[in-house]
Amino acid sequence: PLAQPVFYQEVLACHPAGEYLEKMQEEFQLYPFAQGKGIVRNGQTFDFEQPDMFMLVNPLTKKYVMVGLWPNGYACLLASGSEFEMLTRP
Repeated sequence: PLAQPVFYQEVLACHPAGEYLEKMQEEFQLYPFAQGKGIVRNGQTFDFEQPDMFMLVNPLTKKYVMVGLWPNGYACLLASGSEFEMLTRP
């Protein structure tokens, strides 16, 4: 069995989705790479939510972000990173 999870009550940077995704492309050259449905647990209510998830990647700088898009039209940065690489089969 897994140990008890640790919950972080973090403030997410959320903005109107259209403006936010446009800014990611224009300022950081982060472009949509993958999408899917996510599961995110609210740090205050502990309710599970299922935003649409998008991974944006800059193939030159190898930076990436995971963005959640909620039904209210807001997009929130959930994670970011560097050293992005595509997995290849051996």
